[in-house]
Amino acid sequence: MASHNSYWLKKPLVVTLGWFFLSIALGIFGLWYGTRTVIPGPTNKETLLQNPGERESFRIGLPPRDTFVVVLSHASLPYDSAEFVAARESLVQRLSELRTPDGESDLLRRVETVGHTFIGDHIFVGKSDRSILLRASTVHSIDGSGPEMRVVPPVVQEWSKENPNFQIGYISDGSVNNELFDTIDRDLDSSLKYTIPVTFVILLWAFGSVVAALVPLVIATVSLIA
Repeated sequence: MASHNSYWLKKPLVVTLGWFFLSIALGIFGLWYGTRTVIPGPTNKETLLQNPGERESFRIGLPPRDTFVVVLSHASLPYDSAEFVAARESLVQRLSELRTPDGESDLLRRVETVGHTFIGDHIFVGKSDRSILLRASTVHSIDGSGPEMRVVPPVVQEWSKENPNFQIGYISDGSVNNELFDTIDRDLDSSLKYTIPVTFVILLWAFGSVVAALVPLVIATVSLIA
């Protein structure tokens, strides 16, 4: 038993390569199995085209737009108070002034106050006299709303600092996608702090040379960064 174990300890390169190819095989199997079991849902465009108005617009050559929804609320002030009205008007003006990242066109069109309750396209907001719902649509197609929505968070954060007593929340297809990918990037960056040193130790044990261990590690790190 001891001699059997010592054989693998004396062959670190074989062990490392074996685990490497096993990981690739498991990854391919997981991808293949996942495509057989996961039921694909509708795309963003397909969901929007469930609306008759969007279907008619798309038929005449106008692609669906991304819907941008904002909820503005206060802990104690009603929506018709002077302070609330002033805050809402300043927010509408700030959102109406948003431009696309290239600065060539407006980001949103017709920022409007919907009311307290809005039901449609999977958006449900409870009725409250201390909150108000704003809605707008993007000027351009929903397909490019992700990169364009990058200009929204800094503006909203700046407005929130100027109006600390108000709570603001917003959602759109593009902003949700941005938050999702940003979360994945942050988690990946955090995990690299642990995986890179551990990987280096394993490669050093396998190849027995610092230089030989650094070469694949550098290649893998550069690929992840790129």
